[in-house]
Amino acid sequence: MRREKNKNYLILLALLLTGFVFSFGNKANAGNCAWVSPIVIPPNTTHCPGASYVGYTAQENSVCTGQGLTAPSVFAECCCDPASIGITVRKDCSWQVADLAGKCSNNSLIPILPDKTCSDSGHGDRPAATDRGSFICCCGTPALDAKPAAILNNPFDDLNVPVPGLYDSMGCKYDQSTKKYTCPKVNCEGAAGNATCVVPWIGQYLVAIYNYALIIIGSIAAVTMMAGGIIWLISGSNASRMKTAKEMIFGSISGLVIMFSSYMLISIINPDILILKPLVIGYIEKLDPVLDGSDSQTNAAGGASCLSDSQLVSIKSKLTTVASDPRLSADAVSGLDKAIEEASKQGVQLEVTSANRGYNTQKRLWDEQLAKFGGDAAKTRKYVADPANCTGNKCYSHCAGVAVDICIKGTASCSKLSAANATYSDDNVKKLQDIMKKAGWVRYCGEWWHFQYGMPPGKACSP
Repeated sequence: MRREKNKNYLILLALLLTGFVFSFGNKANAGNCAWVSPIVIPPNTTHCPGASYVGYTAQENSVCTGQGLTAPSVFAECCCDPASIGITVRKDCSWQVADLAGKCSNNSLIPILPDKTCSDSGHGDRPAATDRGSFICCCGTPALDAKPAAILNNPFDDLNVPVPGLYDSMGCKYDQSTKKYTCPKVNCEGAAGNATCVVPWIGQYLVAIYNYALIIIGSIAAVTMMAGGIIWLISGSNASRMKTAKEMIFGSISGLVIMFSSYMLISIINPDILILKPLVIGYIEKLDPVLDGSDSQTNAAGGASCLSDSQLVSIKSKLTTVASDPRLSADAVSGLDKAIEEASKQGVQLEVTSANRGYNTQKRLWDEQLAKFGGDAAKTRKYVADPANCTGNKCYSHCAGVAVDICIKGTASCSKLSAANATYSDDNVKKLQDIMKKAGWVRYCGEWWHFQYGMPPGKACSP
């Protein structure tokens, strides 16, 4: 009886000691911090559990030791009331998929470490990696006025042959009215010249195809196995049929084992092999393939005194022209006569589309381009010169009456006088350049149709 009582006392003492250790590990505090054992139930972890620690957040262990709290022998983490120790819980943090450079998918946010910054914000522990990539804790307020550098359409919208599970993995929405799927687009974000596009489509598509293949293979194996069983049942004493049935059943089972065991083996060795990360593609803004236009600030270098109306000579009687002001300087007219004579020798006629351009015309062109580029004067100067270059002694090019935009009349090249066709060339363009060169004109490099006489352009080309 005494032994039994002693045994009971020992059990009670052990329970008391266990409770003491647990209570010490679960709550050893000084002020507003305490060592608290988290509740770990994979895949989730509850930090700072218990009614006594509502609002407490996990901190670095040094915070507790700095307050004189000795770390317990059992596993515990330092939990503190953030406000009491001067720590503010961030409410602008969340888990986001990281790109290959380890940056937040939203470039306006900043990756924050450690992970508990997000868990303290109420977002739980780091989510498991998916086919989109791994997650990191990102904090900050996204720029509301930030516009993507580009938007890429999803090429898998409304496939003719839908792949089961693909639209769900992509987050596509089905429109009942159009009977079509609309999938999320990709925003290419980042500063100009440094924007990136995170494209998950290819990985998502391959994963969907793989899963679809598993279903097909599994179905074929099941049908083959059933067929083998039926053959076996009706084979009777026919050894040949029984052998065929066994081979079909064994083959089906072997195929299923290989299919599923290979997946499990790879996932055990390196699960990342099965995670097809999104492609991170640098976005390059569309560049103008030509030099600055002939009417740009680049070509406004130098200049001469502007001509009065009495100093300008009409060219309407000399050739076909659709220019709004078909006049040139007397010197340029003499050069045009030479070009007309040379063109006649080669059996063609010339057509001038633009000649003289006064201040008012230049001002109108400037204002139109300035509005087009949202008030960006620097970009506007790449296409139109400042009207100030059409006044006083700084007149240049068209404003000085020494430039023409010209083509061979009746040819396809006459419809190619635009910035998009600045580098256009064909036999007639080459013939025009030969004619103008022989007549003493110099071409501006940025446009095949622009020639100047007696005033070299800012960037001259030959012919």
